[in-house]
Amino acid sequence: MKKIFLLILFSFCLFLPSVYAERTQHTEFLHIGTEDGLSNNSITSIVQDSLGFIWIGTKHGLNRYDGVNFKLYSSEQNNLQGNDISVLHIDRKNRFWTGTVGNGLFLYSPLNDSFEQILPDSASNPKSAYIEVHALLELDGQDDLLWIATEAGLYSYSTTSKKTTHYRQKSEHGKNDIRAMAEAPDGRIWLGTFGYGLSVFNTKTLTFEDFNNADFSGLTIHSDYINTLFADKNGRLLAGTNENGLKLIDFQKKKIIGYPAMANHNRHTIIRCIRQDRQGNLWIGTDGTGILYVETSVEPVARNP
Repeated sequence: MKKIFLLILFSFCLFLPSVYAERTQHTEFLHIGTEDGLSNNSITSIVQDSLGFIWIGTKHGLNRYDGVNFKLYSSEQNNLQGNDISVLHIDRKNRFWTGTVGNGLFLYSPLNDSFEQILPDSASNPKSAYIEVHALLELDGQDDLLWIATEAGLYSYSTTSKKTTHYRQKSEHGKNDIRAMAEAPDGRIWLGTFGYGLSVFNTKTLTFEDFNNADFSGLTIHSDYINTLFADKNGRLLAGTNENGLKLIDFQKKKIIGYPAMANHNRHTIIRCIRQDRQGNLWIGTDGTGILYVETSVEPVARNP
């Protein structure tokens, strides 16, 4: 089933889709930093576009890397409003979205090599409004909608009408601080909040629903600080938390447990992100413990390389 290799190399989430395509193939890691032209060494997100460019979001600017040179997009360069990059996303139509901490969401135009501010928009918020974008999600069957998780609730953006809609819970303010999203069955979205655990948004009724932790045995999740969510092929949900490790929510068995493949690792590990490669294996980015690689085709054995 699973095997973990611990790579103490990075504390950010790097999606490597084919690094384990051949287990016998030699894997080489190349270090790239500010001495090579990168604007900042605090990496928050990485994507590759259809032209092959690697886009690297940092705490101070967005970098486009062609394998040799970097191009910087930042407020100082007057080509991107906001320097604190939080999330990068390339959608099904190869559009490139950039989320920031404080300056909202931007859409890249390759024709003009420029960024258009999508959120905040003049209709829902002043252009100067402070918005933290924490996660972006497309749902199956909703190719014209982008869901946006922020510190002030959930937004949807229609790429057809160019309109933004804002959804907020009326209860505690903290429930609107959404840090993670994952697709749930029946047109719903799992929402990971910062200090209020897990909730659900129904895209058909446009309403929020609380996750009833009382129906589940094992661990609790109602007060967790959730950084990332991942729904596996078996319908289970993985929740990466602050200092409570990686939790597995099994809806069929009505159980919440620590992720079994991480049994040999500190349960207080901070999980920042979870990505799946083309072979179905998981890459788990942590804060301070590096990257955990979970191979899903073999029995769980945790060891250092």
